[in-house]
Order: sequence, then C-alpha cells, then structure tokens
Amino acid sequence: MSPGHIAALVSAAPSGTTVIDAPVSGATQAARDAQFLIMAGCTAQTGSTVASLFDAMGKQTVFLGRPAAGAIMKLAVNALIHGLN
Repeated sequence: MSPGHIAALVSAAPSGTTVIDAPVSGATQAARDAQFLIMAGCTAQTGSTVASLFDAMGKQTVFLGRPAAGAIMKLAVNALIHGLN
C-alpha cells in the first residue's frame, strides 16, 4: 500500500481506532521460518498491543514512529534492492 493510501485509511478510521501499517521484508522462505523484518508505522508503545503478532511472524520489528512510515521504508528498501539488481 502506498503512503497516501495509509494516510487515507488513518483519516477514514473511526474515532479510537489505531491504524498500523507493517510491511515486511523477506521472501517465501522467510515467511515459512517466521524470519520477516517488520517495518511498523507506529511507535513502540502503540505497537506493543500487537507485538506478539509481530514476534510470531518476524525476527525483528522496527518501529518507525508514525503511520505510513512503514510503507515509506518498504518503498525505500525496494528501490535500493531493485537499483542493485
């Protein structure tokens, strides 16, 4: 999802709802082995409510501070990888 789409979800979310974008880095094998790097668009405090889910899916979660930051980081990582290829 694009950063703009995440921002639209945050704007449209009902009052009291928390939107966390959390794209992952890793391929099929990482999914099988629960070895994703999770890029969470929230603070560590906000992410603590879903940390057990992140821990079950990944080897590390990076909390990036605000909604849509995960999507931005995913785009940056992909741009770097594709540039190297």
